[in-house]
Amino acid sequence: METFNLEGTASSFDFYSSDEEKSLWAKDVPAKVYVGLRYWHPFTEEAIEQIKKDGTTKLVVLPLYPQFSKSTSGSSLRLLESIFCDDEYLVNMQHTVIPSWYQREGYIKSMANLIEKALKKFDRPEKVVIFFTAHGVPLAYVEEAGDPYKAEMEECVDLIIEELEKRKITNAYTLAYQKMPVLLG
Repeated sequence: METFNLEGTASSFDFYSSDEEKSLWAKDVPAKVYVGLRYWHPFTEEAIEQIKKDGTTKLVVLPLYPQFSKSTSGSSLRLLESIFCDDEYLVNMQHTVIPSWYQREGYIKSMANLIEKALKKFDRPEKVVIFFTAHGVPLAYVEEAGDPYKAEMEECVDLIIEELEKRKITNAYTLAYQKMPVLLG
């Protein structure tokens, strides 16, 4: 049995792991799905303990972030790497890491589907500007450390727009990066 470990940050993913597991089994992929979160329950360490209890021998690590950044997926993957290095059971486990998946056809089409559906709610959908937002990362990460997040985010938006254009949806669009709030006092 192959296993998928989903890394991310959110409050509850019980529904997610169950749905993903059902989807995989429906496609004849008999896999168990574990969710491990970096900063909340179920923590990565808890998922790893369950993986070991279940006797898992193969693992696919799939971060829940479509685009890779050193500060998001990178942080989670560094934690996993340190856990794997320090654990006799895990150190020799066959595993694959998928660091980013923003360019996958299924993801691009699902995002385009969501946008197309949302546009239908407007009286004049062709006049709506599509507003993509992304988490900001420190400029030094991109310029000095080579973090691919900005480039991957921009390519992802381009791919979604290309998919929309195939559907004759040619709305104006923009991409904005969020930044940390500055508190004045």
